[in-house]
Amino acid sequence: MKLHKQVLILLLSFLFLSSFLIAGYLKFPLNRKIEVTGYFGEYRGPSRDLQFAAHFHKGIDFSTGGVTGLDVMAPENGYIDYFELNHPLYGNILVLALPEVENPYTSKKGVKVLFCHLESIGAEGTLAGRKLKMIYEKIQGTYGEAYVKVKFDPEEITFRRGDVVAKSGDTGGVPPHLHVEVRDMDEVLIMNPGFFFDLGYERTEVKIMELKVGNKKYDLSEHPLVEIGKFSPIVLHTIIKLRHPINPKSIKLYIDDKLIYGIDFEYLKLEHYDAVNEIYVNSTPSDYWFNLKSNANLDIVVNYWDRIDLSDPKDALIVVEDHWGNKSEVTFKIVGR
Repeated sequence: MKLHKQVLILLLSFLFLSSFLIAGYLKFPLNRKIEVTGYFGEYRGPSRDLQFAAHFHKGIDFSTGGVTGLDVMAPENGYIDYFELNHPLYGNILVLALPEVENPYTSKKGVKVLFCHLESIGAEGTLAGRKLKMIYEKIQGTYGEAYVKVKFDPEEITFRRGDVVAKSGDTGGVPPHLHVEVRDMDEVLIMNPGFFFDLGYERTEVKIMELKVGNKKYDLSEHPLVEIGKFSPIVLHTIIKLRHPINPKSIKLYIDDKLIYGIDFEYLKLEHYDAVNEIYVNSTPSDYWFNLKSNANLDIVVNYWDRIDLSDPKDALIVVEDHWGNKSEVTFKIVGR
């Protein structure tokens, strides 16, 4: 079953790349330099005040240069699906349906794009923008700070690629930035926005610090002999250093050249968004420890631990890679005890 899933992921990745060779990327929604401040799948801790459990970061955060009120543009032709006001975590949210965008992860065409933490919704530049702004202001004036969700008919407010549909903000009690998510049309899958928007190229520093097995820590720069028991937890300390630290795109553990365990932040099922503790161990939103021996039933995990015999020392390799293809590798020996 796991092998079939791995083959399927490879096939889907090929289809995904093929679709974008034909269709191109979505238009970046901000008229400024692309600066990623939070990556897809990052650890987000629980909020006692908001009563939100720890969860995966479901999108990518883009800098707005510390200001609010920047134009947020439609990434492709589509229609307004719904908006939410005063969401306790996301603030003001605008959801756009893009029915003609190829979705490589489903057999259906179309995706939804969520813009979150918005200062306001709608704009003056187009008839659709003015209509949306009028509805937003009327709802806001009627309900004040109460949570409200407004659903639209697909034919009610349509827009073209590049139309201004909102203004960036800091609602939801966060510093100014634009949080962007991409979901399938049924909102079952959350997909990595970095494969729909061209994030350019960043020369990051991929840091692999240490490995913790049980209560013992190993300095991987020394290529140690790592001893593991049948039930020993294995935890990797690693991070991607940008201006803001982010999590890796993928982590792979090979033993004797065979992939034994892998984590790949390509997409998540929405129902699994709070299964973050299956992947992360004692982490914070800027410092990440990854469980490399989890039995999590998540699509982002490939687990072949039951296929390796560690009665004798084996060669091991960990590869950590970021979104832009920068990577770091460490080698060591591993044996069962």
